[in-house]
Amino acid sequence: KPKENFLKSLGCDLVIDYKTQDFSKVIRNYDAVLDTMSFAYEKATLSQGANVLNQNAHYLNILSSDSKLVNGKEKSLGFLTLRNLIKHKFVNLFFKGWIPQYHQIIVQPSGEKLAQVYNHLKKGEVRPVIDKVFPLS
Repeated sequence: KPKENFLKSLGCDLVIDYKTQDFSKVIRNYDAVLDTMSFAYEKATLSQGANVLNQNAHYLNILSSDSKLVNGKEKSLGFLTLRNLIKHKFVNLFFKGWIPQYHQIIVQPSGEKLAQVYNHLKKGEVRPVIDKVFPLS
């Protein structure tokens, strides 16, 4: 409960405990999903009958340059991600609005972008929230 209260204090309307709740059964008809862990959530988000996204929604698969490694290999959905991208692009090309639009972006480390984030922090436009502090040793 403390984490739920903390998240609500930040402005969350709905808090989902990923350890005990299946998000695809809790949320319905959202306009957008920003997915930073597509290997874990893409399938449930886009599966037929899930209704996580409305038909005119956007699914953004945020691919990281430091994706999760399992046994030294990047964990991903592999072909399923490629199939979803092609399927959603193709269907929306001819029948826009039948299924959510699928987008991918690859995040790369960037000092320039980090400086932009710093400027937002300095101006007070973004408020950092520190959940835990870990030792550097």
